Amino acid sequence: MDEPVRVFYVDDDANYRKLVVRLLGGKENGFHVTETDSLQDFQKYLLQDDFDVVMTDLDVRWDTGLQVIDFVQAWQPSIPVIVVTNSRSEELAVEAMKRGAADYIFKNSQHFKVLPATIRSVIKNRKLDEVQRQSGLALKTSEENYRKIFDNCFDGILFTAPDGRIFNVNHAACKMLGRTVEEICQLGRDAVVDKTDARLFDALEKRYREGEFKGELNYKRKDASVFPVELTSKIFKDGDGETRTVTVFRDLSDRRQVEKDREALLMQSFHAQKMEAIGTLVVGIAHDFNNMLQIILSASQLLMIERKDNDRDFADLQQIVKTVHDGADLVNQLLLFAKKGGMRKVSTKLNDVILSMGDELFDTFPKAICVELDLDPDPATVFLDPNLALRILVNASMNAKEAMPDGGLLKITTNKVSLDSDYCRTHHGITPGDFAMLSIADTGCGMDERTLSKIFEPFFSTKDMSSAKGTGLGLSVVQGIVEQHNGHITCESKLGIGTELKIYFPVI
Repeated sequence: MDEPVRVFYVDDDANYRKLVVRLLGGKENGFHVTETDSLQDFQKYLLQDDFDVVMTDLDVRWDTGLQVIDFVQAWQPSIPVIVVTNSRSEELAVEAMKRGAADYIFKNSQHFKVLPATIRSVIKNRKLDEVQRQSGLALKTSEENYRKIFDNCFDGILFTAPDGRIFNVNHAACKMLGRTVEEICQLGRDAVVDKTDARLFDALEKRYREGEFKGELNYKRKDASVFPVELTSKIFKDGDGETRTVTVFRDLSDRRQVEKDREALLMQSFHAQKMEAIGTLVVGIAHDFNNMLQIILSASQLLMIERKDNDRDFADLQQIVKTVHDGADLVNQLLLFAKKGGMRKVSTKLNDVILSMGDELFDTFPKAICVELDLDPDPATVFLDPNLALRILVNASMNAKEAMPDGGLLKITTNKVSLDSDYCRTHHGITPGDFAMLSIADTGCGMDERTLSKIFEPFFSTKDMSSAKGTGLGLSVVQGIVEQHNGHITCESKLGIGTELKIYFPVI
C-alpha cells in the first residue's frame, strides 16, 4: 500500500482545521494531516518530521502566512506550499506566489471539494520541477566539466568535419599551432596539417575506412615550421546526425629532443668507455716501447762517441737519435692522451698562458691568416699545468692553421661561463658550475658530421698518414689534457664555414 500523503496545515481557525481533516478523510483516503495554530509549533514540527505539502492560512493572528512560506523556503524548499484564505487581496496573493507558494485557493466549498486533487497535483508538479531542476543541474555540471576538460587539457583538441572544416579548438591546440581559434576555424585543415607529409593520405583513408586513426603526422605552425605530433582521430555522429570528427594530438618535439639527447649521451658515454679502454692499452704499450727506445738511444749515443763527425755512419747515427727522440715525444703524447702524463698544476689565468707565447707561435702563420685575440678583461683563476695548457693552444692553433691554406681568421677568446644542469644532462662527464672558457675558432674548410664525430679519436687524421704530416694524436691529446684538468671540450663545425673548439676549465 502506498504511503499516505503527509499534509501539514497551519490555521488559527479550529473549525477550518477540523473541516480540512474531515475533508481529506484521514489515512484511509491516502492522507495524513498534522495541524497547528502556532507558528512556533509549526517550526518545531517542520524541523522534526518530513512532510509532502504545507498548507497555510494567510490571515493568521500573529501576522500573515508569508512567514510560513519563508520558513519552508529557507528550511526545505522542495516542499510545496498551498495558501488557503478568506482574503480577497490580490496583492497578498501575488506576494505569496512570489515568495514561493505553489498554489492559491479560497476557503469555500467549491475550492475545498477539489482540495485532494489540488494537493496531489501540486506534489506531482513539484516532483516534476525537481526532476527537471536536477536534470538541468546535471546537464549544466556536465557542460561545465566538459568545458574545463576541453579548455585545460594539455593535449590539443580539434572538432572537425571529414572534409577538413574545423568547428572548435581548445587553448592547447592554439598554443601549439601558434594561431587563434578564429584563424584555425576559418582556414580549416590547411592551417593544421603539413600536406607534404607522405603519411597524410593513408591516415585519412584509414580513418574513413575504420572510423579511427591512431599514429603520427607532421603538423605546422603559423610560421610554417613543422613539428611531429602523436594523434588519435575518430569519426562520430553529433546530436543532429551529422558526421563529425574529433582529433586529440600531442606535440612530440620535446620527446624527440629527449630521445636525441639520450642517444647523444649514450654515444658520448660509449666513446668515453672506448677511449678509456684504448688508453689502458696505450699505457702498457707506451711504457714498454719507451724502454726499447732508451736502449736504442743509449747504444746510438755510445756509437757516436766512437765516431768522428766526418765518419760515413755518423750522420746515420744522428738520424737514429733524432728518430728515438721523436718516438719518445710520441710516447709522451700517448700518455697525455691516456691521461697518465705527469702534471704540475698551478693557480693561473688563461690569458697569461696565451700572452706568454707572445709572437712565438703566430709568427709562424702565413700572412694570409689573421690572428685576433678577444680576452676577458677580468679572467677567472684556474688550476692548470702551464706547459700542458700551451700544448692545448699549439695543437688546436696548428689544426686551425692547416684548415685555412688560403688564409682566413683565427680568433682566440676567453671568458667566464656557467654550465647549468640542462647543459650537463646532455654532455657526458661534466657537472654544473662556473668555468673559464677558451675558444679557438677558425674560418677554414670545416668538417662534415662524419669527420666531426671522429676528431677526438686517436690516430684519426684527415691528412695522409703515410706522408708524415701528422700522427692523428693532436686533438685526442688535447682532450686527454683537458680531462686531466677536470675540464670539458666540445667542437662545432660547418663544412665550408669553419670550426670552433670550446674548452672549459673549472674556476677556483
